Order: sequence, then structure tokens, then C-alpha cells
Amino acid sequence: AGQIARTLREENRFREAGMYSAERGALMVQSRFPGKADADSFEVAGHLVRLEPPHAPHDSTFDEFRDLLGRAIAHCVSSGEFLVVERGGWDAPAEPYCLFILLKEETGLVSLIETAPPPRGSEYWEPHIVEGQAGATLSAPASDDTIGVASYLIIEAVSRWGLEPWDLALTFGRHQ
Repeated sequence: AGQIARTLREENRFREAGMYSAERGALMVQSRFPGKADADSFEVAGHLVRLEPPHAPHDSTFDEFRDLLGRAIAHCVSSGEFLVVERGGWDAPAEPYCLFILLKEETGLVSLIETAPPPRGSEYWEPHIVEGQAGATLSAPASDDTIGVASYLIIEAVSRWGLEPWDLALTFGRHQ
């Protein structure tokens, strides 16, 4: 929801970030905005989250990932940002990716989802794959319904990458 400290991914693209301590088994998450500031200093609230040893995924992993994407998309709609779901890590490649953005067109706002590589074999994406194109795009007039299905369409695209949700990163940015 845009409240966690961010780090620069590339120009106009940011990831929410925390500081991980393996020795303590904890993750420190800082607020994105200072709580107290004056001419010489500022204070940022931080929260320590104790991590537990990994365990087998729950049956609800899909639902939790869809809900996370839904919250990220809602944040983008309210803030004017875009969302890119991509491989995690500092040196992540440009592909695969899946972009959600609202664009202002003459006819009104358009909800657009773009992904590369094309999600072959997807019932929802296959009709929109153009041979020879590096990716695929779905767009529709922005509405509660079209925005509401965005998380499902993103999951359908990323499910073709052979990655698990915890292998992915959410990158936010501003459309120029």
C-alpha cells in the first residue's frame, strides 16, 4: 500500500524493501515516510518481524498471492502508479515480467496488462497472443470489473514462468 520504505530498481521504478538479519531471524521494515523531521534530522518508524523456519506451502498460497496482488493493484489505482511483477533479486532480468497500468485515453481510463514472454497455453491469454510478438497485452476500459480480474490475469501469466510466488518481486513506478 505504499507505506514501506522503497529502494530504486531503475529510473522511476521502486521496490519496497526491508533489512534481513539471518543471525537474528528477523526482518526490519521501515516506514516510507518520516514521522518527525527538522532541519538537521528525521526519524523513521521501524518494525521488527521475527521470521520462522520455512515450511511447506499452505493450500491458500494462491489465495494469499491473489490478495497481495489485489492490494498492490488497488494501491496503484489510488496512487497513479503502475505495478510490475517480475523475478526477484537485484540482478533480475528484464523478462519475464507482467505490467499492470491505468492509461488515460481519449475515451477514458484503460486498464492494461502486458506480459512477456507470451503466456502460451493460457485459456485467457492465448486468444491475445500474436505470433512473432515478444509479449502479449490485454486492455479494456477501466472499471471495477476489469480491475478486479487483473490479479487473476497476472497470476495466469506468471504461472507460466516456472517460479513460485516467493521468487517474485513487486516493482512500483510512475508513468511519465
